[in-house]
Amino acid sequence: MDIYDVVETLPDTVVKLCIFVGNNRNRLNKVSTYEAPLPDEEEILEELSNQGFGSEFKYARLRWRDEKGIQKKSYSMTSGAHADSEKADYFHGALTVLREMNEKLLEDNRRQAKLQQDTTQFLHDLLKEREELNRVQRDELHQAIEEAVAEKATAVSLDIALQNAQDSNKGAWFEPLSQVMFQLGNQLIEKMPTPEVTPANLVSHLEKNPAALDDFLKDPALRSILQSRLQTYALDVDVQKENDA
Repeated sequence: MDIYDVVETLPDTVVKLCIFVGNNRNRLNKVSTYEAPLPDEEEILEELSNQGFGSEFKYARLRWRDEKGIQKKSYSMTSGAHADSEKADYFHGALTVLREMNEKLLEDNRRQAKLQQDTTQFLHDLLKEREELNRVQRDELHQAIEEAVAEKATAVSLDIALQNAQDSNKGAWFEPLSQVMFQLGNQLIEKMPTPEVTPANLVSHLEKNPAALDDFLKDPALRSILQSRLQTYALDVDVQKENDA
């Protein structure tokens, strides 16, 4: 709606017109006041020009009041040159906001990508640490089993050797004892979770832990089994000697 439409639609009760101009839309200065008869559109535009609107001032406002001083109509205006400038400023500001939003979005995307990369690396490192921990625990468990087997085997062999120390054929007991111990070691190795325990390792542990044989010899069931096997083996050796003679 332009000033022509505003003037044509004024109510009949208006009797006074006040004109304001200035460069701050919210703080305009009153420069002219008209009472009935009121000026028409052309006269208003001429007065605005005389008061510097469009050249010195950006904004203008027209206010019509009735005889009681109550405002009935108000119309704000912006000069054409300044309006174009305001539009340019508006678009410039809008472009600036869009550019800043785009930069912020790109920065957020970079942060998200960095966070995702760091998280992936963290999970990868955590998995490697867990695998290494499991490997160490397995190795420690295998070592503990080897040591326990070695101590038990050593104890059994000492028990058998002590019980047969007075036998006249003592010399014939050592070879069967060694064979039984190897058989026992092989049976225990088959039950272990890894193939790292061998007869050679078992013998090495027996040599390194002679004191542990006492504990091994305290097992009655194992001692009975070994004694029975050794007696059978000794009998076979005696028969073989008689045949050779």
